[in-house]
Amino acid sequence: MNKRLTSWKGVQKGQKFKVIGNSNSHNYPMHTILTMARDGSNMSSMDDVCVEMHGNNLSAKDVELTPMCIKDLEAERDIILNYRKGELLELNTMIDFCKKYGLEKYNPKMTDAFRIVEVTKDQNMSDFDRMVAICKILGE
Repeated sequence: MNKRLTSWKGVQKGQKFKVIGNSNSHNYPMHTILTMARDGSNMSSMDDVCVEMHGNNLSAKDVELTPMCIKDLEAERDIILNYRKGELLELNTMIDFCKKYGLEKYNPKMTDAFRIVEVTKDQNMSDFDRMVAICKILGE
């Protein structure tokens, strides 16, 4: 059973809580599970209490602690692993690019230039499609 709070005392950094009320017009999303950013205090309300966002003053009475069962922990682990896999793939791509072209330092502009060269070589694309692809590469 979830525990509704009266103060932030005893709530530890990393603990999950759910926003269930809005007694003081805070800007935290309702019915969302968030992660405590720091250890709680005897205060009944605190600013910037969660990791996920910067927020204004949140009253302890507007939240309830969320138990962390093994299913929740596994889901959290999977989210972190998938995020890290993406980071690893990106790093490997950067390293491979540098090795392929004999670069000592990675330069994202060189990667963009290479992608533009590849687009211009594609004979199956119309001029308009090339133009659109190049604009996307340039972030426009």
